[in-house]
Amino acid sequence: MEAQVHNTYRLFLFPRHSYIKSHILGSQSNFTTTIKLITTALEAQHHKLSAHFHQQKINTLKNLSSTCNLFLGKITHFSLRKSQNNYKVASKRIKKNIPPQYCNNFHTIQCGKKNQLKYE
Repeated sequence: MEAQVHNTYRLFLFPRHSYIKSHILGSQSNFTTTIKLITTALEAQHHKLSAHFHQQKINTLKNLSSTCNLFLGKITHFSLRKSQNNYKVASKRIKKNIPPQYCNNFHTIQCGKKNQLKYE
């Protein structure tokens, strides 16, 4: 049974990844050891990618103030709150794998002039 499962995984994973391929075809004949080695390698790659994207987020946030200076006070607090809420709604939609066409929320940000007219 273990040999059959091993052959099935070998055929499935063989063309996918050179590291996986080297461990499946290498000297380790124990299936569980091979799976543990592959899992460790994939977790390390995941961590490396996560760290890279985390650094990109930090750099983007550092540059946010220079981007906001271009607006010269034209964005109201209401608009910033609305955009933050829209971002949260979109993030939840993405996490739940809901397609965009099923989203019924209003996601535009009103400009300061429109808000000013609303409150006058």
